[in-house]
Amino acid sequence: MVHSIPSPFEITYGGLSVGGTSESYQLHGPYAYDKSFNAIRLVFDVVVVATSFETLQTLSEALEAAYSARDGSLTINVDDGDTDASWTMIANTSILNPSASVSKSARPEVDRGLSRVYTVTVEGESPSDDGGLRDLEVTVQLDPSRKKTVTFRGTYATSGARAAYSSNRDAEDPGILAGIDSTFAWELIDESHTADRNDVICNFSRSYVQLIMDQSSGTVNDTSIRDHRVTFAEHIPSPGDAKEDISRFRNVTGTYDCSLDVDVVTPANGAMKAIYESKILGLLVEAFNANFEPQVFAIEDQQVAYDETHHRVSAQIQFIYQKDGGDDIISLIESLAYREQRSLAKTPVYTQDEYAMNVDPGWAVRQRIATRTVMVLGSVPPRRRIGPGADPAAEPGGEITGLESDGEKVLQGAGWNMVSNASQATPKWMGIAGVDDVEQVEVTVLDETVIEEWHTLPKASSGYGGTPRP
Repeated sequence: MVHSIPSPFEITYGGLSVGGTSESYQLHGPYAYDKSFNAIRLVFDVVVVATSFETLQTLSEALEAAYSARDGSLTINVDDGDTDASWTMIANTSILNPSASVSKSARPEVDRGLSRVYTVTVEGESPSDDGGLRDLEVTVQLDPSRKKTVTFRGTYATSGARAAYSSNRDAEDPGILAGIDSTFAWELIDESHTADRNDVICNFSRSYVQLIMDQSSGTVNDTSIRDHRVTFAEHIPSPGDAKEDISRFRNVTGTYDCSLDVDVVTPANGAMKAIYESKILGLLVEAFNANFEPQVFAIEDQQVAYDETHHRVSAQIQFIYQKDGGDDIISLIESLAYREQRSLAKTPVYTQDEYAMNVDPGWAVRQRIATRTVMVLGSVPPRRRIGPGADPAAEPGGEITGLESDGEKVLQGAGWNMVSNASQATPKWMGIAGVDDVEQVEVTVLDETVIEEWHTLPKASSGYGGTPRP
């Protein structure tokens, strides 16, 4: 029979104590104890002693149940009989996610009919003394433009690990980011964390990106806007005009895409639209002006998408503009054509076939037709006269190519004389009305046509004695 030997060590796990003054559960030999920064492991032998087989079975089953469970409370108390010398070697808060296992040992010297030896192992994780932070890894990634993305990965090991993560990271991350690069502001764009069943281990990941452009009008880091992207694409049409150095309208597509923080912008009808109109539209207009420095501009098309499911705003704005330094002419197309019509004097010969006739030249008309379409900035009236006699410098577009002014002489006996003149001015406004701080652009389209005829002086007639008319 195994005799009861009191032990100064009492181990308690899952509400069952062994050692100490217990006669039923006696510690056999020393225990093994390992502790590291991450883990704790305790191994000891227990001798179960009973006075009957029925009691031995009951005691054994109780030990197996208590020391094969998880999340039990573990303490080791030391008491040598002096109350002042008693202390708790391991408190329950010193081990996280504890679990225990028990195995039946084969010890012939103590494993008798009414005694049984078990080897018990209790292990778990160690809490961190650094505010609960056990591990932290900081990764800095640079894209081809050298823009930085910083990712934090780590583990909190403490009671209430999720709360420790939430409160500590918001306070500690900015200092680390400033040490990496204090030139730009930083924005949290991706975050995830996982807590275990007891909320004592929390693994997390956070990614920050540098903000190299304002998120809203006049604000680099707008708390309501997350992960924004701004792009501009310019289309410059080939002039194809009748003269060089014409400054045509150019097209620029400005695109903005972002997420809205649901903790700042409450999902509600009209909330996303209000953010676009008050913050995003103004930023796009400011950025367009800064990049392209237009002489005049307008918004020609505007498309905005509100993704209510993912709380995102996507906008695309079509700008038209004339570059700074251009004159008032936006486009100029000119053409010059000659047209000749003649009549024939026909004398048929009736005694021959039906196509036989004598043909002599009759009257002929030669015309020169000049056309021009010019678009100019502002309001311009049509011109009363475009052909010879007009002042080409007095109206936008100047003189039509191919027409030569002959001072104030309106009609000349020999040469080109104007027979038709048409000038039509069509005003139009370009751009969307009602956009804040963006005006429409007024332009005028001038369609002009001049028709001239070629005239020669007749020769003196010998048959009738006539003289040519001056």
